[in-house]
Amino acid sequence: MLKAAGKIFLKMIGGTRNDRLIRSRLDYIVSKVNPLEPEIRELSDHALLERSHGLKAKLADGVRREQVKPEAFALMREASRRAQNHRQFDVQLVAGMVLDEGSIAEEATGEGKTIACYPAIYMAALEGLHTHVITTNDYLVRVGAEFAKPIFDL
Repeated sequence: MLKAAGKIFLKMIGGTRNDRLIRSRLDYIVSKVNPLEPEIRELSDHALLERSHGLKAKLADGVRREQVKPEAFALMREASRRAQNHRQFDVQLVAGMVLDEGSIAEEATGEGKTIACYPAIYMAALEGLHTHVITTNDYLVRVGAEFAKPIFDL
């Protein structure tokens, strides 16, 4: 009984094992994305596209994806903000990182699952990979694709 209560108490103050992993590793990457925001916000649309091409070239030249990930996520966040007035919150960037690593991200209703996947899709595109986004029905596919198109065009 006491052991179970201790586990519950530790979860309350420290979260689950998954929570701790996310906070320690992925929050570190978010802490590298956020300081880039003011600089990237100042870029013209053309300069944003050039930075994107630069990241693609770096990856093609063998730069590790972890080295370009903060800038890539910052570029996607800005493209989303400009094209659809939707800026990914930190929790959505973390979900995008989880997806980018090939894992499943769980978000509650209203946490923005639709735009959380964009950074992971963008990372795959930078590497020349194709992606498929699967959802529960044709309506959501159509609406999601229409919403995402101007973001990825930018």
